[in-house]
Amino acid sequence: MTEYYKALRPDGTDFATGTTKPRKGRWMPRIDGELIMCERGYHVSDAPGETLIGGRWPCKLARVEIPDGEWERQDHKVLVPTYRVVEWLPAWQALGPNGEAVVALIGRARRMTTEERKALAQVRTATAWTTACGAAWGAACGAAWDAARDAACGAACGAARDAACGAAMALVVRDLISREHFDTLYGPWASVMENTTSNPS
Repeated sequence: MTEYYKALRPDGTDFATGTTKPRKGRWMPRIDGELIMCERGYHVSDAPGETLIGGRWPCKLARVEIPDGEWERQDHKVLVPTYRVVEWLPAWQALGPNGEAVVALIGRARRMTTEERKALAQVRTATAWTTACGAAWGAACGAAWDAARDAACGAACGAARDAACGAAMALVVRDLISREHFDTLYGPWASVMENTTSNPS
């Protein structure tokens, strides 16, 4: 039996409308008639790390049950007329199997110091992207980018964001890329953030 997953906003409402809020064990109101991908119906995914298509971090993550039927699929996304939450899962799983490390990086980016931002501005961030992307990859980059942007200001802002984004993406796909590609993406962040003695509160 295939398991399905659904990411929701931190308050439990859906990303699309911000209105529907599932409760564990209860079926969502059924949508009758034609279901249209990205317009009408509920989106679930067959993998936790693919649930943030159309969503963003932070989120809530649920394992869900869907009714039997031939439902429209688009890659990992499945369009269904209803679903019900079976259990709430640790939200980091929406960022893929390395999600815990990504969440730690996002938190660290929020606490970046001025000295760290300046140091990151001195590091040349290589432009190396992988094709191993997906919903978790995009969400991790976006969240790290936002965290670094919120912490950074001035000329070093862009470098800090780029380094945080590259590092987050590298962590998401760590087990899918070569060590060389990982080091290219993660290296600028590691050279500054993992060698600093500061521990901002």
